[in-house]
Amino acid sequence: MPHPIPLIETNRIFATPLLIEAGKLEVILSALSDRIGVDVHVPEIAMESYRASRSEAGYQIYPGGVAVISVFGTLVHRSGWLDAMSGMVSYEAIGEQITAALEDPGVEKIVLLLDSHGGEVAGCFDLSDRIYAARGQKPMTSIVDEKAFSGCYLIGSAADEIVMPRTAGVGSIGVITAHVDESERDKQQGRKVTIIKHGRLKDGLSAHKPLDAEVEERLQLEVDRVGELFDQTIARNRGIDVKDVVAMQAGLFYGPSAVKAGLADRILSANDALAEIINPTEEGVLMPDDKQTPAEPDKTVVSAATGRQDAVAIIQACTEAGVPDMAAGLIAEGLSPADAKTRLQDAAAIRSVCVAAELPDKADGFIRAGMSVQEVRSKLFDVMVQQDERTTITSRTLPVGDKPTAPKRIDADSVYDRRRKIAAGEPG
Repeated sequence: MPHPIPLIETNRIFATPLLIEAGKLEVILSALSDRIGVDVHVPEIAMESYRASRSEAGYQIYPGGVAVISVFGTLVHRSGWLDAMSGMVSYEAIGEQITAALEDPGVEKIVLLLDSHGGEVAGCFDLSDRIYAARGQKPMTSIVDEKAFSGCYLIGSAADEIVMPRTAGVGSIGVITAHVDESERDKQQGRKVTIIKHGRLKDGLSAHKPLDAEVEERLQLEVDRVGELFDQTIARNRGIDVKDVVAMQAGLFYGPSAVKAGLADRILSANDALAEIINPTEEGVLMPDDKQTPAEPDKTVVSAATGRQDAVAIIQACTEAGVPDMAAGLIAEGLSPADAKTRLQDAAAIRSVCVAAELPDKADGFIRAGMSVQEVRSKLFDVMVQQDERTTITSRTLPVGDKPTAPKRIDADSVYDRRRKIAAGEPG
């Protein structure tokens, strides 16, 4: 038997305005259909893609003092039970991260990494206003990776700039809600619900009776009110005419069409956009206009593009090696991808040596100090000898007349070789 859903939780979805893309709402309804008796068909592939929604807490610091704040999953004022079902992040948490980044002296730029269909109304407009009011304190860029719809776009539009890949989508500037009528299901199950109330409209949105025309009209007025506020806020954030926003009719815009509509500023992959912010140059690289005649590439632009490509390659190499935290330092040193990979190989070798010596906790310190593998080996010899000399105890009873002999000296090479063989599973 399905676990019952608390009434207060279903009220976060039904009969309340939502800043969410319609397709995502259908997915949530489909997930709840067996519990509320609503038959909502959504292609299976869509369900699978939503299960893979990402969610992260806090922000990362990249070279150049770039703070990256993730806005992933379903957006809510405060998280609740739906967290485990579809993944969510709260406006409250995002706001705290932005405030912390603004106050952090080590942060010079802020990036909002967007990948969400939107979510609740409550808290979303306040967060957008906070971001908009913070303009001018530190440069803020929204990077779409790969969707920023409805409430998510409301947040992202408050930044100074919006950059998106050619396949990414933005928009859905509208409000939606749903009412579920379970009265027929109640009859089929022989269930009679009696509502005791004070106030004629108190149960107006009850799922146990059809939606009254007056209540529907009132709900439509609220949806329109929030929708108008949405249109006006986007117009303010993006510096476009509110009539143009209304004319979009909550449509979705992808790639170049989003730029043309004024909903984005540039077309650039998420990785390249982040690399450009981390490693800025005097001249940025923009997507060429299809009508332009190819010209001799400017050396400064080519150099800038190469620098961004190197940064992306280093970040990818560090991620694949399982040490993403090393990317910032390697990029800051100005290393080429080849040199960075060599450094990563050395780091892996140092970790292996430390594990073999049964001193894995010392690896990070050696790596940060820039020590070579040979230097680490020598250092470990000294440490191991000191440990063995402190822990070796000789105890035996001497026959009368025997003279004590000096304890046998420790051979550091043999100790290390023995430990290496044990770690490698070789016979000692």
